[in-house]
Amino acid sequence: MMQIYALQGSRLQMDRQYRRCRQALAEELGVEPAPETEALYRRLLAAPLPPVAGEAPVPASPTWPLAGREEELSRMARALERLALGREVVLGLEGPPGIGKTRLAQEVLRLSHQRGYQTFLGTAHAAEGQLPYAPFVEVLRQALRTNPADSELLPTELRAHIPELPAGGAPVLTGDPLAAQGLLFAAVWRFLARRATHSPLVLVLEDLHNSDEGTLHLFHYLVRQAVESPILLLGTWRSEPEPPQALKQLIHSLEGLGLHSLSLKPLTQSAHRDLLVKLLGGEVAPVLEQELYRLSEGNPLFALEVTQQLQESGQLARTDEGWHCTGLGSPPLPSSLATLVGGWLVRLSPEALHLLQLIAVAGQTVPLAVLEAAVGPRLADTLEEALRAHLLLEEGLGYRFRHVLYREALYQGLSLARRSILHGELARALEATYPSDPTPHTEALAYHYRQAGKTERALGYLLKAGERATAVYDHAAALERYREALGLGLSGETRAGIWERIGDAHRATGNVHQALAAYREALEATSSPAALYRKLALCAILATDMVNAKTYLHKAEAHLGDTPLERAQLLLVWALYHWHWHEFEQAASEAHEVLNLAEAQGAQVEAQQACELLALSYLPLGRWEEGLHYELKRGLAGWSPEVALATDAHLCLWEYHVYGEDPYRQAQAFIHQVQDHAQAMGNLRCVAVCHYALGSMELLRANFHQAAHHLGRALELHQRIGSPAGEAYTRAREALLHTARGELEAGWQAVQQGLEAAQEAAVRDHCLARLYAAGLWNRLAAGDPGALHALAEKSRGLEVSGAQCPVCSVQLFPALAAYHLCSGELETALNYARKAKELAAAFQNQSGYAQARWMEGQVLAAQGQAEEAGVALAEAASIFRTLGHAIDLIPRLSDCLPSGTPFLMP
Repeated sequence: MMQIYALQGSRLQMDRQYRRCRQALAEELGVEPAPETEALYRRLLAAPLPPVAGEAPVPASPTWPLAGREEELSRMARALERLALGREVVLGLEGPPGIGKTRLAQEVLRLSHQRGYQTFLGTAHAAEGQLPYAPFVEVLRQALRTNPADSELLPTELRAHIPELPAGGAPVLTGDPLAAQGLLFAAVWRFLARRATHSPLVLVLEDLHNSDEGTLHLFHYLVRQAVESPILLLGTWRSEPEPPQALKQLIHSLEGLGLHSLSLKPLTQSAHRDLLVKLLGGEVAPVLEQELYRLSEGNPLFALEVTQQLQESGQLARTDEGWHCTGLGSPPLPSSLATLVGGWLVRLSPEALHLLQLIAVAGQTVPLAVLEAAVGPRLADTLEEALRAHLLLEEGLGYRFRHVLYREALYQGLSLARRSILHGELARALEATYPSDPTPHTEALAYHYRQAGKTERALGYLLKAGERATAVYDHAAALERYREALGLGLSGETRAGIWERIGDAHRATGNVHQALAAYREALEATSSPAALYRKLALCAILATDMVNAKTYLHKAEAHLGDTPLERAQLLLVWALYHWHWHEFEQAASEAHEVLNLAEAQGAQVEAQQACELLALSYLPLGRWEEGLHYELKRGLAGWSPEVALATDAHLCLWEYHVYGEDPYRQAQAFIHQVQDHAQAMGNLRCVAVCHYALGSMELLRANFHQAAHHLGRALELHQRIGSPAGEAYTRAREALLHTARGELEAGWQAVQQGLEAAQEAAVRDHCLARLYAAGLWNRLAAGDPGALHALAEKSRGLEVSGAQCPVCSVQLFPALAAYHLCSGELETALNYARKAKELAAAFQNQSGYAQARWMEGQVLAAQGQAEEAGVALAEAASIFRTLGHAIDLIPRLSDCLPSGTPFLMP
């Protein structure tokens, strides 16, 4: 019988059958079940629920009748009709607790199911430590139970959170943490898109106010990808209290992507009356109706629970005039849900009350096994009492409150001391239940031990929770766990280690300045600073703060240990330092030494990084074969975080070192060769970068058709692999291409799309500099003073907040010079042109130097300094000819300067 119930997917019936067997053997024979029976029970309990191929899961029955939501239902119906046409729909439901968000979402699921759509529901539960991507994991589990097909599309990192799936799958092939999150998102999108080819897909994500930031980012990513796909994404969140900042940012961003947001208001008195009639099955006397409306204030859940309490207590009677409250005067109804729940609690035994308090502390759903470990042998009787009170629901082998408000009312009524004790009990129960592998419950254990005030236990689990979040690229969640660890008040090396982890998380997401601040905090608490100085140097390099980078590198050397691996790690940063100074021979020499040390130590990561730096050093030198050798030697391991950030920051740096037609053809042949190898190995990131390089080169030579082809392909691949930096850079190039062709609105749209992608990029400031430059040229051509002023202000803010990049800033400063030239601010224009010239000269950026000299000549001409202007323009023209550029960004965009502005072509 246990096997039959398990095959039917009914674990609860299977468990009850086992317990009946155990009880009968004990009472009649005084023995335990046979070892074979125990083994079968454990195996069935651990087995995944069987899939039901070809069937969509049936939505849960509605929790109460629907009333007063005709307008919202009409909008939902139109949305489902749009979905039938194969178009994406994004809906949002917001409102205070109990207002009916869940009920309306249930109605959407029911109507979708009637139409034959696939429906899935995921919920972000409170008090569960904000598990990474929890609502989407719930959705994926439902989808795989419905049909296990396409599970191979899900990466290894995500499969670890889906117990129904065996270990396996392909890992995310990149070491760049932010790009890795994009790759993970892309894998989820491919899985859902594959499912949507069969029939429209309806995903409901409930209680987003409880979710981690990774869930919100994934929601946003899916909205952007599903524009032409039959997928409906419906999110619900509470408007009271104020939503978290991350959720508010998501809502704001989604409003620009077609979000249809419905803010649910309290029911009108007429709609409230209709709800009562449906609840009670008949008319309601006016006195009772008015009193219930006064108490509920139009909140459907409050009305439902108050009415049910009156029925269960026998205080309602039906007469010819309808339902009314028995007794004299107004009915003694509770004034709030907290009072209502309190009325139930006082009738419970101490054991049942303790059980409910434990479940309130635990969160929404608590497994039976955890409750057994916490409560002991009297659990069955205590559970029955709690279930009879209609406060709990059984869900398989777990228990939860009938509504989250019940849990909140009970939890808020506990004293701080009582909460602390209960959190400790629950944490110990979780450890006792999962002694061999508590990993899936790390976040919950960290949360409960922290709330219990158990510092050492909390620290261990908080650090593990941060590592788990990092493993699935939810860096915001990792940072939150590490900040919680800091809040434990520890000192010394422990505190230093936490700050170092915070710095690592910031660096992984490109927040270089926050990483620098965190590493400095770590320095204050440690006596072993070598690794911290190395990381500070790396961050300074990424922020283009080369003076401090060198200082940190020397300090790292002064504290360096004796191991070859430490030496290799420091040399890597030295090589990156010299690479940023365009000292490619020195960078290559240091990278060779790193490679020898790493291979001797079997250090694969450091060897891979050395190969990347060797490739990046040889390419600008025109040593294509050597560069290709090390690019191929790097293999399929993916991009390391440090070097990947540098590559994104100077995407295709070698385009500035291709002088004349013969080297150009050599570079073009090399890129095609790299592209062929990368395609064969499946390295889509490398293919995307190659297309970007080819598109940039064709643009500089006025081959617009070829440039559009390569840039379009690069954009497609960057979006596919989830690289926001790559998308932002390509959008900037596209904007310049459209502007050069006179397609001004298309160019401006490319700028706007690029700015949106840049917000998610690890090298955000670099992306913004390029996009602001492209936007300034575009709006100069369009004659849009309002947009020009806004872009100039943002550019100045970017200039003040960060260091100057020798590639990106050299693109931005000439555009700012042109803006100020057109505004008649000649001194400011000349200042920007000369800043660009000095920066380009310092970093040997010939193309950037020519652009800056050309702009300097224009400003000098406007000032009446004809001789100096002629020298500057002649030098710029000579460099353009040497580079073999038929078009360069500034000369080609000469029509961006309005009529009447002095303008001289070189």
